[in-house]
Amino acid sequence: FVELKDESEADKIRMFLKNHPNNGFTFEIDGPWRFALYGAAKNNIQLHNDMNELRSRFKSIKSITTKIILKDYKFTFTPECVFK
Repeated sequence: FVELKDESEADKIRMFLKNHPNNGFTFEIDGPWRFALYGAAKNNIQLHNDMNELRSRFKSIKSITTKIILKDYKFTFTPECVFK
């Protein structure tokens, strides 16, 4: 989640996140955070580097909040036989 101090760089941040290779998808949301994004990192060092890159490029970022998922499971709510 990315919280902004002001909206001055919102368009630039949106384009940066859209084109970043480690970002899967981005949502723009109402509330304390301006952007919610889902990305992938090989390890905590890469995650730290990606967050530092975002903070150093855009001074209007107030905070970045992360939630880490160590393993993501695939859930299928439709029986597998339907797809065959």
